Amino acid sequence: SGASCESVRVPTITDCQEDRQPDGSKVLVYRANDFVPGANGPTAGSYQYVAERIFPNGTLITVGAENYFDPPTDSHEKGWHVDPVRTEPLLTRDQIKAIVLDPHWGLTVSVEFAAQAKQDIKPYVNLTQKDGS
Repeated sequence: SGASCESVRVPTITDCQEDRQPDGSKVLVYRANDFVPGANGPTAGSYQYVAERIFPNGTLITVGAENYFDPPTDSHEKGWHVDPVRTEPLLTRDQIKAIVLDPHWGLTVSVEFAAQAKQDIKPYVNLTQKDGS
């Protein structure tokens, strides 16, 4: 994969660490500073830790933890901004890295899990078709 600390190098990204994993995936962990939500420009003091795991087949897992709150009811129109509500994000860099490295994100599942899923998950039926097929 072409993702690297060099490829995410912009003024607002700092402290990037890059690690290659035994399975061939790559993990980037960095700090993105001064969130830029819209027309008003950056919100000074806001930042997030980001961990990305990129697998050789292109699968990407991204986890972030911010020190600001983006209210879901905010209209995100011109003038929208976020305000830092804590000194540090709720999760640390090491914690978000551990999340992307968790083996449960694996690209395969056990035979037992697949058999149970086959029993539990009903096939998709497109109900927009008149005959239901």
